[in-house]
Amino acid sequence: MKIESKFTTGIVSKIAESAVRKKLGYDVEIKLNGLRTTVLDGEMHVHLDVDLKLSKEELSNLLKSIGI
Repeated sequence: MKIESKFTTGIVSKIAESAVRKKLGYDVEIKLNGLRTTVLDGEMHVHLDVDLKLSKEELSNLLKSIGI
């Protein structure tokens, strides 16, 4: 499956922004450039091309919350 059209990636980007805001409380601007998935020998492989825009403080808090 490929998602690479500007219209579809724009919709998916807005859904992802909303989900991050609701679940984690971070105000992140997400731009999905492309998504490709393939299934080989029963394993799913996913390739994401994503740009994120967030403040330095939000990045620091996000990294702390995942233990980095």
